[in-house]
Amino acid sequence: QLQSLVLAYQMQDLVCSKCRLMKQDNFSLQCTGCAGKYKTVMSADSLRVQIDVYADVAVMNRLPMLVDLAKWAQEHTRAPAAKAKH
Repeated sequence: QLQSLVLAYQMQDLVCSKCRLMKQDNFSLQCTGCAGKYKTVMSADSLRVQIDVYADVAVMNRLPMLVDLAKWAQEHTRAPAAKAKH
Protein backbone atom coordinates (compact mmCIF):
# COMPACT_ATOMS: atom_id res chain seq x y z
CA GLN A 1 0.00 0.00 0.00
CA LEU A 2 2.83 2.41 0.76
CA GLN A 3 4.43 1.80 -2.62
CA SER A 4 1.05 2.30 -4.30
CA LEU A 5 0.58 5.58 -2.43
CA VAL A 6 3.96 6.94 -3.54
CA LEU A 7 3.37 5.76 -7.12
CA ALA A 8 -0.08 7.39 -7.15
CA TYR A 9 1.50 10.67 -6.02
CA GLN A 10 4.12 10.50 -8.76
CA MET A 11 1.61 9.63 -11.48
CA GLN A 12 -1.16 12.04 -10.51
CA ASP A 13 -2.71 14.57 -12.86
CA LEU A 14 -2.19 18.29 -12.59
CA VAL A 15 -5.17 20.61 -12.30
CA CYS A 16 -5.53 24.36 -12.65
CA SER A 17 -5.60 26.12 -9.30
CA LYS A 18 -8.23 28.58 -10.63
CA CYS A 19 -10.69 26.68 -12.82
CA ARG A 20 -9.76 23.08 -11.80
CA LEU A 21 -9.38 22.06 -15.47
CA MET A 22 -7.11 19.03 -15.83
CA LYS A 23 -3.84 19.55 -17.71
CA GLN A 24 -4.27 18.02 -21.16
CA ASP A 25 -0.70 18.06 -22.51
CA ASN A 26 2.89 17.90 -21.32
CA PHE A 27 3.97 21.22 -22.78
CA SER A 28 1.78 24.01 -21.44
CA LEU A 29 3.04 25.87 -18.40
CA GLN A 30 -0.28 27.60 -17.74
CA CYS A 31 -3.88 26.52 -18.00
CA THR A 32 -5.20 26.77 -21.54
CA GLY A 33 -8.63 27.79 -20.20
CA CYS A 34 -7.80 30.62 -17.80
CA ALA A 35 -3.97 30.98 -17.73
CA GLY A 36 -3.87 29.81 -14.10
CA LYS A 37 -1.04 27.79 -12.58
CA TYR A 38 -1.17 24.02 -12.42
CA LYS A 39 -0.95 22.18 -9.11
CA THR A 40 -1.04 18.58 -7.98
CA VAL A 41 -4.27 17.00 -6.76
CA MET A 42 -2.57 15.42 -3.72
CA SER A 43 -0.23 17.78 -1.89
CA ALA A 44 3.29 16.77 -0.94
CA ASP A 45 2.45 17.54 2.70
CA SER A 46 -0.47 15.11 2.57
CA LEU A 47 1.82 12.42 1.16
CA ARG A 48 4.39 13.03 3.91
CA VAL A 49 1.73 12.73 6.63
CA GLN A 50 0.55 9.40 5.22
CA ILE A 51 4.12 8.10 4.98
CA ASP A 52 4.69 9.10 8.61
CA VAL A 53 1.60 7.10 9.62
CA TYR A 54 2.94 4.04 7.81
CA ALA A 55 6.30 4.51 9.54
CA ASP A 56 4.67 4.74 12.98
CA VAL A 57 2.55 1.65 12.37
CA ALA A 58 5.60 -0.26 11.12
CA VAL A 59 7.65 0.61 14.22
CA MET A 60 4.80 -0.18 16.63
CA ASN A 61 4.16 -3.56 15.01
CA ARG A 62 7.83 -4.42 14.46
CA LEU A 63 7.62 -4.73 10.69
CA PRO A 64 11.25 -4.25 9.58
CA MET A 65 10.62 -4.27 5.82
CA LEU A 66 7.90 -1.65 6.13
CA VAL A 67 10.12 0.40 8.46
CA ASP A 68 12.86 0.40 5.82
CA LEU A 69 10.46 1.30 3.03
CA ALA A 70 8.87 4.09 5.08
CA LYS A 71 12.29 5.51 6.00
CA TRP A 72 13.31 5.49 2.34
CA ALA A 73 10.07 7.23 1.37
CA GLN A 74 10.52 9.82 4.14
CA GLU A 75 14.06 10.59 2.99
CA HIS A 76 12.99 11.00 -0.63
CA THR A 77 9.91 13.12 0.01
CA ARG A 78 11.36 15.65 2.44
CA ALA A 79 10.70 19.31 1.73
CA PRO A 80 13.58 21.07 -0.14
CA ALA A 81 14.46 23.15 2.95
CA ALA A 82 14.75 19.99 5.08
CA LYS A 83 16.99 18.33 2.49
CA ALA A 84 19.38 21.29 2.51
CA LYS A 85 20.01 20.89 6.24
CA HIS A 86 21.39 17.35 5.82
